[in-house]
Amino acid sequence: MIDFSNQDPLSIALTLWNIGLVSETALMAWADAMILDRAQPSYDLLELAANGAKLCLQRDTIESRPLTLTFFGEFCLRSHLLDLSCDRSAIQFIDWVSRNCGGADLEHPALLLAYQLDHLYYDLDDLPAAIELLRSEMPLLLPSCELVASTFLDRVPDLMLLAPIGDANTGQSELISEIDRHPIDLTPAEIRHLLNYTEIELLPLMLAGFERNPQAMLGGSLRELHNAIGYAVALELPHTEIQRYVHLFHTVALCHFRFGTGEEPFTANIDGKMLDFIPEAHSERMGVDTWADAIHACAIVGDRDGIRLLSTFDEDVFTDSDGACAPFDLAYDRLWVDFSNGGQNTAALLDLAIALAAQENSQRRQFVNSIRLPELRLLEAIARGDARSFNDRLLTALAAHKQFWSQPSHALLPSGWFAFPLLAACAIARDCQYFSIEVKSDYLPPYSAGKSIKESHSLFWFNN
Repeated sequence: MIDFSNQDPLSIALTLWNIGLVSETALMAWADAMILDRAQPSYDLLELAANGAKLCLQRDTIESRPLTLTFFGEFCLRSHLLDLSCDRSAIQFIDWVSRNCGGADLEHPALLLAYQLDHLYYDLDDLPAAIELLRSEMPLLLPSCELVASTFLDRVPDLMLLAPIGDANTGQSELISEIDRHPIDLTPAEIRHLLNYTEIELLPLMLAGFERNPQAMLGGSLRELHNAIGYAVALELPHTEIQRYVHLFHTVALCHFRFGTGEEPFTANIDGKMLDFIPEAHSERMGVDTWADAIHACAIVGDRDGIRLLSTFDEDVFTDSDGACAPFDLAYDRLWVDFSNGGQNTAALLDLAIALAAQENSQRRQFVNSIRLPELRLLEAIARGDARSFNDRLLTALAAHKQFWSQPSHALLPSGWFAFPLLAACAIARDCQYFSIEVKSDYLPPYSAGKSIKESHSLFWFNN
């Protein structure tokens, strides 16, 4: 049995918050109660109660840190909140198991079940069978899992966990609707410095380069401009400032593809500067990942014409690109093109994309499973007009986004500080199908989430 008896309660509380089983509000309330109960509360408790875990970890103002759990340890903790009678609770548990069980040793029967669930859910794409297996086998494992979980939870008895998603007595689902951003090991001042550098040093060079060497500079500037959106979101800048960076990225991304596909001469207003371009067909940075960023930007700002333009490109643009183009990438493109033209075959194309995702190499597969497939599942729910499924899938997609971008090798990449593909899906769902977005997240800034149709940049291109 895993022994947590010697662990600091604050580290345990931070761990539960970090894996999403405790809300920021509940964690701060617990810290307040701990302070009142102690004659000399620690500095970390005082900081946590005043500023919350996310800010404390970002600013590195506390010494306490979340613990690193084994897969089995987290499996046991998550099973504590599992409601087997609720489909949504079961699906979220299976999805987490599938994304995290790789490499775990078969030290407990729970690990064998985890691999069986992963095989059904991921390899065979048979969710109903996975749910049936979970409901059949998990009751036998719950007592031993509860023993492990109790050694952890008993250290923080007054800490309020998130309610189980389903209530077996009422049959109603209780929405867990918030996903916090993973900790960013940079201070706001450091992030501001990065944004200022982009604004003051890089942007003037970009604008000059667009005139002198557009083939290299248009595509070459996109990563820095995309990062600028992440900086603005992480700093929680006003809506208008985030909007400016999104529009700037959108304009440059479209210019890059208009230039690179050899279309007619065109003029573009880039950050207030009118520039004339004479296109030259080329293959630099013309791959599907760059194209995806461009189409997401169009969706977020409501550019129907931009989406139509991007949807007309021949697949040779991607296969001839200087970047790799796998079968899944073409399936991803085909689903988006179908979706933007009415979504008649979205479900079948999603099945194809899921099958092709399994062929990706191990490094790319993690990105595809955590970022690309959840996005495509959202588009399929929009095409069906299924708002409940959309919100269920959005919550799972945000959890997958957090899981992927919180890895040590990814946590400092600004692309993960906001969820560009999911923002795009939310914009389309809200403005085309009038879905209410019920999920809140730091990854979905107010620029695109939580606004009414009239207040937003409407996107009425779906089924037009």
